[in-house]
Amino acid sequence: MWFRIACIATLLCGAHAACSLSPGKNTHGENMKMVYTSSPTECCNECSQVAGCIGFTWVKSNHQCYLKSALSPSTDDQDVVSGSMMPGPAPSPPFNCSVFGCTCQGFADWYGTTGGRKRDWGCASEPTAQAWWHDHDCERVGSSKIYPSLAPGSRRGGCICINGTTGTTSGLHHKVPCAPLLKVDGLAFSVTYNVPEKCLSSSCGLIVDVHGFTMDGDAQDANTNMRVLGEQHGYIVVQPNAPLNNWNWDPLGHPCSGLLLPNATPGNQTCFVPPFDKEPAGDRAINNWVQEALAVKAWNIDRNRVHLTGFSEGGWVTGRMLCNYPHVFKSFVMLSGASNADPFQCIKPGAPQPPVLVNQGLNDLSSTWREFNAGLQSLRSKWKLGEGKVIAGNTTCGQEWEQFDCNAFGCTCQGFANWYGVRHSLLGKSAGCASTRTPWKWYNDHKCKTVAEPDVYHGGCNGCYSRTRYEGPTGVPLEVLSYSYVSDYLFKGHCFPGSSNIQKMLPWKESFAFGCPASQERKLGAKAAYVIGEEAMKWFLAHEKAGASVAVIV
Repeated sequence: MWFRIACIATLLCGAHAACSLSPGKNTHGENMKMVYTSSPTECCNECSQVAGCIGFTWVKSNHQCYLKSALSPSTDDQDVVSGSMMPGPAPSPPFNCSVFGCTCQGFADWYGTTGGRKRDWGCASEPTAQAWWHDHDCERVGSSKIYPSLAPGSRRGGCICINGTTGTTSGLHHKVPCAPLLKVDGLAFSVTYNVPEKCLSSSCGLIVDVHGFTMDGDAQDANTNMRVLGEQHGYIVVQPNAPLNNWNWDPLGHPCSGLLLPNATPGNQTCFVPPFDKEPAGDRAINNWVQEALAVKAWNIDRNRVHLTGFSEGGWVTGRMLCNYPHVFKSFVMLSGASNADPFQCIKPGAPQPPVLVNQGLNDLSSTWREFNAGLQSLRSKWKLGEGKVIAGNTTCGQEWEQFDCNAFGCTCQGFANWYGVRHSLLGKSAGCASTRTPWKWYNDHKCKTVAEPDVYHGGCNGCYSRTRYEGPTGVPLEVLSYSYVSDYLFKGHCFPGSSNIQKMLPWKESFAFGCPASQERKLGAKAAYVIGEEAMKWFLAHEKAGASVAVIV
């Protein structure tokens, strides 16, 4: 047989018009005209070229092709093949340049496109987008090469990181990469985020929880417990992951510096420098992801419930976000954020003042109290804050080299051993809770050899904290939680008070156990007076009010 069809209904497509064929069926209907064709395929093509033609009947015996404007219920007829036109693909929507202002610079900012002979399209992968760039002569001969803006708030909105189907479901989405926003040495910026089930049926908040150097989002969560707290209180929790576990990338994505050595004089940080008009690449990636999340309809995020916190390098990110995005985040919690000199350096006098809670170790050997306190006093002047008032904890809590007083244990070797829980160990003596330099120096200077007696009170393991509130003309609070607790690693008070993370996670998850007091101190009865993750959540819940705006100092 010269014409073979393997099934009852066959689709003809490719270079020809698309038709649905029904061999052995006559659809009758309204004939428009008759033409001769060699096959049903050509009959289909003829129909596609006649306005109003919706189908045809092709006669095998004489090759007559009847084009039809209307079809009727079919009847059996083995001498014919009938067909109906199939709808073609929907036309592509016209390219919308309004989202970036319909300028070449706006295009570069939106897609991260760099012009020039070695053009990098960034996220402008669609032919219609690239055609717009060329049609608007965005690389005119003799004109300056176009670069994406590095200014704070410049958004790569054309870079999509959240899958509109699989990426918006409830549950944990782990390390979802978004390389177009930031990529270093082949490693991409990624985001771990948890969406509570309730957030798909009712409005929820959003918390951004930023890890420190050597950490990732999982290590951060092991210390803040923010995913569980978010489930309890109705928040999508977002924990971004930096390439190489490091947020110190300058505006162009190159390494930058500013890390303090323990008790050393800091160098000039190079990540975000005056006049603070070029945003570090990691900050830009985080903001871009947050802006995309706020537009996800399935989540319906309440913009009055958007908050940010970060530890160490993430605390420094928090300080920069405080400068650049006080209108996005309802409140901020900075955890040990002074590693790179003044964490508030970029805040200008009279700048908007959102609610801020700071958690800062008195015995922190990375984010030193000295650097933090200098920045705090400067910030008080910028925001016109009054004297601090201790609202909880100890009014006398201070750094161990300032607060050490042997009278607390009677200034005897046995008193010292009992007070701090000194024990025998394989390496000689375990310092117990005398884990900082000053008390242990006293023990050695007095040539002490004693260890703690059984069943005695280890008062030196208690530690202390103070919670101080500062307010100014706006009435918006800045509160500082200062604490003496230390952890079991070289940076001591650079830690999360009350965290259960006192045993190091798997080596590729974190370099240190960041919980404090540390395991040794806890064995001797030490306990933090608060759990920092819970305090952060309380702060967020207390500072979200519909219609409230960021206070501006005048």
